[in-house]
Amino acid sequence: AMNEKAPSSRFDLGITRRCKADGFSILALLSLTACGAGSGTGQPSDENNSGGAETPAPEPIPYTGAVIKGPLQNATVFLDYDGDGKLTADEPSMRTNADGSFELQGNIAGADFVAQTDADTIDTSSGEILDNVVLKAPAGSSVVTPATTIMKEAGITKEEVASVLGLPDGVDPSSFNPYSADADPEQALAVEKISQQVMTTITAISSAVEGAGADKAAAFSVALETVVEIVKEKADVAKALPAGEVVKLDLSNTAEIQSVTEKVAAKIGEQGIAAKEDFEAVKSQLDVAVSNVNSKINEVTDLTSEDSMAAFAVATELNSQVKAAV
Repeated sequence: AMNEKAPSSRFDLGITRRCKADGFSILALLSLTACGAGSGTGQPSDENNSGGAETPAPEPIPYTGAVIKGPLQNATVFLDYDGDGKLTADEPSMRTNADGSFELQGNIAGADFVAQTDADTIDTSSGEILDNVVLKAPAGSSVVTPATTIMKEAGITKEEVASVLGLPDGVDPSSFNPYSADADPEQALAVEKISQQVMTTITAISSAVEGAGADKAAAFSVALETVVEIVKEKADVAKALPAGEVVKLDLSNTAEIQSVTEKVAAKIGEQGIAAKEDFEAVKSQLDVAVSNVNSKINEVTDLTSEDSMAAFAVATELNSQVKAAV
């Protein structure tokens, strides 16, 4: 059985044990602006020119930005030229810096971003390793975040994703970096808490699916896919409502988490990627645990204190407990 609320100093997830996170010093962060200038093309050679002038190579196109779910250090980010979400030899890539920033030189204008994490990736908002996460952003973005990932995967606008996720008015999810030195503190806190809740939900459910027998990639994919579908459904419902009315996704609400895990269970059965009965055996505990952690994230009052980092770190402990429980 799980508690609906936990004491401020300890987080009772109700699965196997209590947890805590060590302090971690947040680095001063700088935001970067994306550049997507059109590609420079050389003057074609003149076939009638006996001099045989060669066509100059096109000017490289700079792409800059940051991967943020807390700033992700040492994530692999690349330009997804072919749109398949997988890194190939001709796609420029690099590991992100400590503040999540990156600078790439491309030869195709308007490329999308993909960021992949592994055992060497650190979420600097919590000091924890963030493995097996894929984030995406559509062309023109200057940040790669959970919100831009939903935009890209659901094919919805930045206004729609901002409305459903409950981002502050005026925040552009495709460019707002809550860890930027000039970010509004109140907006930054609100945006990052939502980002943390989205990823807590996805990674905890992914851990449960993996515990039930799926491989890491398939487990993450089905968890992300399901959250994306629910956001898109809410965005579609909102379109039919009178102007000014909104439909929001509250991931601290146990009923909302239940709607996600019910869809995941159905997908497991359809796709045969894991043992559905094993997933369903811990589903009710998972629903409460995820909503408890997301509620604790709601209580965070800043982005830099040890208490805040501890709250953000609980998601890592939750993932371990969920996987072990399954």
